[in-house]
Amino acid sequence: MTEEKNQELVENQSEETIDTDDLKEKVLNQGKWLRVIWIALFIFIYFLSWYAIILISVVQFLYVLVTDSSNNNLDNVSSGFKRYMSQVIDYLTYVSSEKPFPFSPFPNKEE
Repeated sequence: MTEEKNQELVENQSEETIDTDDLKEKVLNQGKWLRVIWIALFIFIYFLSWYAIILISVVQFLYVLVTDSSNNNLDNVSSGFKRYMSQVIDYLTYVSSEKPFPFSPFPNKEE
């Protein structure tokens, strides 16, 4: 009985061979490793952007506290940061292959 199972296992292994040359070529693709470096950089930039969002939020709150209305310039900047952070997330998760700012224009409010 055990010999039959071993024979089945050997047959299944021979059917599922891996093309090592193809695998090696895919793993050693320079573009993929370069993207990892870009991903690390944009993760760092993404977390720095959070500090900018916090600063914008605090300044906007203080502005509203004093004037009872929001500052349109801060609205535009925060909207741009929101779109920028969305672009970074799209790049990090392979939804987009286009690198975000500073390698493409900073998104504005209308985009």
